[in-house]
Amino acid sequence: MSRHNEVFLYGMVLMPPQFKKNEEGTNVRGCISLLVVRGQRDICNDKLTNIRYDAPMILTEDEKWIKVMEKLKVCNMVEVKGVYTTRDINKPKLCPHCKEISVKKGTISYITPIYMDVRETGIDEMAAKMLLEKRAEISNSVTVIGTATKNPEYYKEEKYSVLQYPIAVNRKYFIPDGQNIIKTDYPMIKAFGVKADEDYKRIKMGTEVLINGMLQTKEFMNKVTCSNCGAENELKDTSMEIIPYATEYLKGYVTEEELEKAEQEKAKAFEKELFKN
Repeated sequence: MSRHNEVFLYGMVLMPPQFKKNEEGTNVRGCISLLVVRGQRDICNDKLTNIRYDAPMILTEDEKWIKVMEKLKVCNMVEVKGVYTTRDINKPKLCPHCKEISVKKGTISYITPIYMDVRETGIDEMAAKMLLEKRAEISNSVTVIGTATKNPEYYKEEKYSVLQYPIAVNRKYFIPDGQNIIKTDYPMIKAFGVKADEDYKRIKMGTEVLINGMLQTKEFMNKVTCSNCGAENELKDTSMEIIPYATEYLKGYVTEEELEKAEQEKAKAFEKELFKN
């Protein structure tokens, strides 16, 4: 399987960096959230006209990048080059009814940095957002090559068609995250409008695609059933998806000939049903 997984971000540090320490008190894991802005591209049949922000998480266990994070302040402007990373985790939730902790298995998605540098410091939020708008085309960019692990799910959302499917992306870089056995990550792809319609015709489980797009992050409420008392509780969760600007079909996709044959068979079936009496 081909390998390519590259994310480039330019954004504003949203809150103070968070760290996990070892027994000696040394920071062994660092995490920041960056406010980034989407480029003014066509993703839903027409150009984006409003400024839209997303907040991907940057997480590392690399000492070099932890040291960079230790110096960061809110509103600092940071450049990050990295890889889209997924990890299976257990998400705990305290039940408000019986006060026992329930665990829901899930996945987190984040960016593992392979380069990080501070661009601007000593500015406020307004100045930071002005810089983001000015540099929107480099603020939120991702390119991956992967293989669809399921047949895409196709549905309507408001006035647009929506298509979503996970892809498997082989790791291109060594990531010191304590899970070196895992060599594959699983980003979720979500296409809209004409792109969703066209991709639905072409992509199936096993199709290899090249995606050029942007990251979308969102918060939502997830239901957790308490393993002790059976009560259903809500857990605040986050997700990160890749929204394509463009999709190239590389291998295992539905060809023009196959599409034409399917249309002919559909027309014959319709004609047979129409004149069966």
